[in-house]
Amino acid sequence: ENNGEVTGRLGIGATSEQTFTRRFGAWEGVKVGTRAALLAVGMTFQSIGSLVTGGASLSQVSGPVAIIQASGAAAKAGVDALLNFALYISVALMVFNLLPIPILDGGMVVLSTLEGLRRRPVGERGLAVYQGIGMAVIGTLLIFVLINDPHRIWKRHTAMDRATEVQPVTQPATESP
Repeated sequence: ENNGEVTGRLGIGATSEQTFTRRFGAWEGVKVGTRAALLAVGMTFQSIGSLVTGGASLSQVSGPVAIIQASGAAAKAGVDALLNFALYISVALMVFNLLPIPILDGGMVVLSTLEGLRRRPVGERGLAVYQGIGMAVIGTLLIFVLINDPHRIWKRHTAMDRATEVQPVTQPATESP
């Protein structure tokens, strides 16, 4: 309170989390690890589905800079957090590689299936077009991600600069009876 006015600031504070360690035997560890990996696969498919259907913004797609920043934060949080982060990155890369995009492994599965159904190989011209489409998709995604990371950093710095310029909020003090 200052001269009859209440002064306050809006802010964001860190949450406190409690961590604990639970030890498993070899077989139980395999089961828990498998469940965690399958959960990560499901979450990755759900995220990709949200991007495709418009449920999530393309600004949430991260590139190498964001991955490095997140891995640094995970490393600071401890070995468990870093290993969990590594799990999710590995699973995300696996799922992405299995998408039916030409030139990725999933695209090669689609091509092999098509050749199996046709009982003959795809011609050179068809293969070139198919791979060209894949290169265009991957190239566009690469350019988008490489632009998105610096843009995200610039937005964060701009927001931080604005936050330091914000004046305290003042309201008249309410009188107590």
